[in-house]
Amino acid sequence: MYTPPGLSEQGRFALEVATKTLTFFAEYFGEPYPLPKMDLVAVPDFAAGAMENWSVRVCGLHGKRRTQA
Repeated sequence: MYTPPGLSEQGRFALEVATKTLTFFAEYFGEPYPLPKMDLVAVPDFAAGAMENWSVRVCGLHGKRRTQA
């Protein structure tokens, strides 16, 4: 998980969710994630909100709000 300086806690939360999500869907569909790795990138004020590409997920961080589960 790559984050801007000072926002690593939000990145840690996103990494935990992504890990659990990959495990959940692998079990649900009976298929493992097909790639050797996945990059997660947090971009401040990303207008699209999120973007998925083959092996990379980009999500927006808006301001310095704390994400809560």
